[in-house]
Amino acid sequence: MPLITHLGLTQQSNYFGHAAPFHCFNGEYKGIKLAIVTNGKDRKFGCDNVRWEGFSAFLFSSVHSHPTTLPKLRQALQ
Repeated sequence: MPLITHLGLTQQSNYFGHAAPFHCFNGEYKGIKLAIVTNGKDRKFGCDNVRWEGFSAFLFSSVHSHPTTLPKLRQALQ
């Protein structure tokens, strides 16, 4: 993941528990705290988890795991 590597972020182990395929990467870049969540891979087929169900759970978990995200997201969508 070139972006994760470039930003120097580190993966948070089991951030969403063992059952969820998502991965959270945290760190700081140029004085800004960052958290990037990726959708992970399907365990059975090994392909990216990109279905809407996966995305919905991913977005819900991301927004609620990082309380500062929701106000920023609302402001950006206005």
